Amino acid sequence: MGYSDEEFGIYRNVLPTIIFDDFTTASRFVDFPFKVKSSAIKILTSNSGFSTRYLLEAMQIIRFKVGGHQRHWISIFANLVIPCPSFEEQKAILKVLATADHEISALQNFLKSLKKEKKALMQQLLTGKRRVQVEAA
Repeated sequence: MGYSDEEFGIYRNVLPTIIFDDFTTASRFVDFPFKVKSSAIKILTSNSGFSTRYLLEAMQIIRFKVGGHQRHWISIFANLVIPCPSFEEQKAILKVLATADHEISALQNFLKSLKKEKKALMQQLLTGKRRVQVEAA
């Protein structure tokens, strides 16, 4: 989120880790030391044989209605069981997901470029710099 030159409150223990916001249920994969600034953050680490990134991806698909001002970790997430295949299968699943993420990113970039091209074309058409050929009826 930002940079701090403070030394107090920097989490350096087990990395990578997942930070989980207990109120919003937002979660992020973190593989660098970070400043802990909120009591609502849960720092989640994985046991041996489990991929932290896989656990994050599994957590991301959990859907439920977030409402009120409650601590969701204790009331919901701590009681969930996430099915975990072997470590090798976790890595294979992550590889497929990474490929999909790259493809999505490439398509989003392509969409941005098409929107820019459309905007430029609209500007040329609306100012009369470019004309549309209309067939006679």
